[in-house]
Amino acid sequence: MLSQIYQTSILQHNRAPCGYREHLPGGCQVRGFNPLCGDEIVLGTEPAVDHTHLHQLWFSGESCAICTASASLMCQQLQDIKLSRAAQLAHELQHCLQRDQALTAPELSAMAIFAELRQLPNRKSCATLPWITLLDLLDQLRAGRQSEPAAMTATRHDQAGSAT
Repeated sequence: MLSQIYQTSILQHNRAPCGYREHLPGGCQVRGFNPLCGDEIVLGTEPAVDHTHLHQLWFSGESCAICTASASLMCQQLQDIKLSRAAQLAHELQHCLQRDQALTAPELSAMAIFAELRQLPNRKSCATLPWITLLDLLDQLRAGRQSEPAAMTATRHDQAGSAT
């Protein structure tokens, strides 16, 4: 059974998610899809002037409470962070859930509640979808450094449960 802390935190972030927007403004946007449960999110950001930082993340879409809470916590924790650090954190969270490793980054301390999902393989993909989508967004931002398009959109159909 899932702990009360886990359930309470998930429900709080599902009811009032940080960074959720009904309609996303311009900027760089990437779509993520989890075919295991039907979660579909769009993650977006305005590229920083120096193209090395995420200033603010936001998301939209239809997703389960776990995916929404994960995206909410991600948007809350990854403000004004270097792109390279955001990628490191995304990989660390994936490794934690996929390989039963502990989270060591202080920025991910709030994500420790998702460690309970290790016993629920089908639900791990719900928690990792926003972070997998973040990696795609970071790729788009890095590509934008060279090409500087006004708005970039990519679509990723991912089996989030199999991502590492």
